[in-house]
Amino acid sequence: MITDGVWVWASSMSPLSYFNWGPKEPNGQTNEDCISVMHDSGTWYDLSCRAPLYYVCERKTQPKICTEGSTVIG
Repeated sequence: MITDGVWVWASSMSPLSYFNWGPKEPNGQTNEDCISVMHDSGTWYDLSCRAPLYYVCERKTQPKICTEGSTVIG
């Protein structure tokens, strides 16, 4: 988060268009400028970017190319 209350993607700095905040989140605590995902519910909560947790990396997808007569699944 660069501007307080405006959540953005780290890779593009574009604002998020989807939110899945958990109850009472984001809670406005000081220095909670990153998002974590609850493993059991998939909901989000804000926390310090220095918190020692696992992370998710964003990766561009590659075009799916099939040989003639084949079908892409997934």
